[in-house]
Amino acid sequence: RGHRVILIIDEAQNLNTTTLEDLRMLTNINSNKDELVQLVLVGQPELRNLIMRPELKQFVQRVGSSFHLAAMSRDNVAAYIAHRLRVAGGTGEEFDQGAVETIYALTSGIPRLVNQLCDLGLVYAFSAEEQAVTAETIESVLADGVFFGGIGLGGVAAHET
Repeated sequence: RGHRVILIIDEAQNLNTTTLEDLRMLTNINSNKDELVQLVLVGQPELRNLIMRPELKQFVQRVGSSFHLAAMSRDNVAAYIAHRLRVAGGTGEEFDQGAVETIYALTSGIPRLVNQLCDLGLVYAFSAEEQAVTAETIESVLADGVFFGGIGLGGVAAHET
């Protein structure tokens, strides 16, 4: 009907080479003038390593664009947290500066880890009936051992000393 079909696969780093080759074959239905199916693969950095394997050379040749979301700076983490809160209906000030600093230190600015730690911080602040997430709130999350994201980034080791 003239509409574009897009197949979005999240967590694509978990696909194997056979499945990726099958997806490449699926795109063979595209004609020279019309792209009938477009694939969008979203995944962790391991996805890039996977598709760069020699046996996926033909797959890589069909990649139209690639984007890697890099770690954010301290200032960008603060702006990102405030923006996400405002979009969700908050004021953008639900995390105090100490919490933001701690979150940045523990996540090294990696967006997925920032999201995880912020979610946990919000749950902890809510359950403690606190009006804002503070560095102490984040410390409680860490003390309970429910945030695993910073392991290996230097944040947790630096925190424990």
